[in-house]
Amino acid sequence: MATITIFPSQAKKCLSEFLPVIQGQLQPSLERKTILIIEDEYPIRQMMQDVLELEGYTVVTAADGSEGFEQLKALSSPPCAILLDLMMPGTSGWRFLDFLRADFSTTSIPIIICSAYLESAKSIRASAVIEKPVKLEKLLSTVNSFCG
Repeated sequence: MATITIFPSQAKKCLSEFLPVIQGQLQPSLERKTILIIEDEYPIRQMMQDVLELEGYTVVTAADGSEGFEQLKALSSPPCAILLDLMMPGTSGWRFLDFLRADFSTTSIPIIICSAYLESAKSIRASAVIEKPVKLEKLLSTVNSFCG
C-alpha cells in the first residue's frame, strides 16, 4: 500500500488526483457512525470529510472550537470520535477541550488530535494523535480503531 501525504496547500489538488485510488481501497461500514471534525483549514477539513464519508461515516464539521461545541450539542447522540486541530483562530482546540472536559456527558468521547505541533499534542490527554501533514492511512486506521 502506498503512503499518501497531503500538505494543506495541496489538499484539494491531491484529493482530486488520488480519490479514485483511495476509493478502491476503502471498505464501507455497515453501520453509519458519526465523527466530528474541528479543523480551521477548509482543504484539510474537506479532505478528511470526503475520505471518512467514503469509508461510510457520517461526518459533521466545524471551523473552530466554538462551532464544534455547538455542533456537538446539536447531535442526537455522541460521535464515535472527534478529530481536533489545536491551533485555530477563534476558539482553539485547547479551549474546546476545556469545554468538553467540563461537561460530564462528553468526557468519554475519544479525542484524536490532528496537529503539526506533535510535542504540544502529546502533552494533552488525548485518545490518539495524528501528525500533520495527515497521512490518509493513519487517519483511517486511527478513526477505525475507535469507530470501526
